[in-house]
Amino acid sequence: QMMNINQLENSKDSLSDELIIRKERFRKSIDDKYAFYYQVDTLLGQIDTAVIDTAIIDTTLIFADADKGIKLAAIDNALQSARSIKNSIGNSKDDFERRQERIRKHNIEWHRKFTLSIACLILFFIGAPLGAIIRKGGLGMPVVVSIFLFVIFHIISITGEKYARAGLLEPYMAMWMASAVLLPLGIFLTYKATTDSPLLDSDSWKKLFKLFTVKRKTGVME
Repeated sequence: QMMNINQLENSKDSLSDELIIRKERFRKSIDDKYAFYYQVDTLLGQIDTAVIDTAIIDTTLIFADADKGIKLAAIDNALQSARSIKNSIGNSKDDFERRQERIRKHNIEWHRKFTLSIACLILFFIGAPLGAIIRKGGLGMPVVVSIFLFVIFHIISITGEKYARAGLLEPYMAMWMASAVLLPLGIFLTYKATTDSPLLDSDSWKKLFKLFTVKRKTGVME
């Protein structure tokens, strides 16, 4: 379903708020389930060894004196607790990544609303000057060059969007990358067209090449 800019912003804000709530809920659930172990470790770290003999509260000694059945039960409980928290973290991580991916998609679509419009202007300021700059070849040569530049623009856009979806680039950077690359070229070509510069005229390049060749031969003879 296509959304306008306001709908994208509202949906993105809702997804971001929901992600924050779920992260806070996950953190609280971890604290509630496993706060006991953290409190024990903190308490042991705060004990003044000069006042209390740490051997009295050495849990390893208590565990060593326990029966085999109690040891096995304690180990089994520890393993179950570790597996439980591992599964909980894994499931929450997958959920967070899916939600972040949805947020990135919303950001991509939001920027696409602007980049497509700007791209039309940039490609116009590239294609139109080419017709004035390329003096020979009729309509075919400007069209070929324009299509070539459009393919480059499309490849950069697709690559940037792919990186943005994967979280390797920020959406704004990925979506505006193609425009940022071709905008200087459009400005340059427009400037050359307004100044009537024979930038892509084959005769001009041939004259320049002949002039360079003559100067080089003259320098060798001297």
